[in-house]
Amino acid sequence: VANSATNTFSLQDLDGNAIDSSAFNAYVEGGKVRKAVQTLTNLHHLEGKTLVALCDGNVVENLVPSVGAVTLPRRFSRVHIGLKYASELETLDREIPQGTTQGKTKSIGRVGIRFEKSRGLFYGPSFNPRRMVELKQREDENYDQPTSLLNDIRTVYLPPDWNTHGRVCIRQTYPLPMTILAIAPDYTFEDFERRGD
Repeated sequence: VANSATNTFSLQDLDGNAIDSSAFNAYVEGGKVRKAVQTLTNLHHLEGKTLVALCDGNVVENLVPSVGAVTLPRRFSRVHIGLKYASELETLDREIPQGTTQGKTKSIGRVGIRFEKSRGLFYGPSFNPRRMVELKQREDENYDQPTSLLNDIRTVYLPPDWNTHGRVCIRQTYPLPMTILAIAPDYTFEDFERRGD
């Protein structure tokens, strides 16, 4: 938006070029217009730190304020910026009603995870970065649109890992939403019971 007045304004594309609106229908009501910016200021308190931003639904990383400002790769109209951090979820050790699995070696092959408004997650049998897998969820979005939020059950397969705890680990390292409503893992148990001679 440019040249805004009481009842009028001009439209520009994300590169700042004027948009010819002569072929548009007359504006009625209920629309929203947001200013698109490329430079963010008033970041003196984060001077020299590496920041991450969510810009119109897309993640932009490695932004370092200089003289209290950062420049984005292009214009965006909705920006959230700050320090990067990770959110992590880890299930407890698995137990069964018919006895105990404590001390028994187990492996989780597949897991059903119910998501609500989530995107950009990693999962695995541990938080070791080499054992985590990124959840691939982009399906039929347009090329220039951000990935849609996941509101469904997704079945995922963990990298093979035999251990005595049998946990599922989920990590979010991006400034994206993560809500996990349920985790339903399938376990395989290995029987180490000693047999008499």
